[in-house]
Amino acid sequence: MQAGKCPRCSSTKLAKLAETTLQLTKSRAVKVVVYECADCKLIFYEGL
Repeated sequence: MQAGKCPRCSSTKLAKLAETTLQLTKSRAVKVVVYECADCKLIFYEGL
């Protein structure tokens, strides 16, 4: 998957919904950006 592209339709028209932290384990967390694709309406995240 390329950064800034939808993994389903490869569109670059994305709406940034949020920046949040995903808690993976008790001691490990990852910062991510949540996007919504304008074309296929897929909601997905990318790591920072």
